[in-house]
Amino acid sequence: MTFGNKLRLLRKSKKIGIRELSKKLRYDRSYLSRVENGGVTASDELIRAAAKCFRVREEELRIAAGKFPTDVLDILSNHPQESVSILRETLGEYGTNGDLFSSPREDQSPDKSHSK
Repeated sequence: MTFGNKLRLLRKSKKIGIRELSKKLRYDRSYLSRVENGGVTASDELIRAAAKCFRVREEELRIAAGKFPTDVLDILSNHPQESVSILRETLGEYGTNGDLFSSPREDQSPDKSHSK
């Protein structure tokens, strides 16, 4: 889920219009609209203000915006081999063809050994 989608869901869950959110966050309505529609990347200040306004963890919104915490960026940039193994362990098992998850066709096909 992108930051724009997350912002829209939070706004609608609190029944706040974009005009009211613009006033609360002190950001231009058109900018917020472009962020929600994926036209621009959210600034750090907007992420911080939205987290405070909606009382959610700032890290959650940063990850949705594609802005990782500095410790994660440090691991990814300074320790590439270790980060790959950590990601593999975190994400799960790889399929026989190297895919992380099996394709939908493989999941839906009946097991031929039990069909006879």
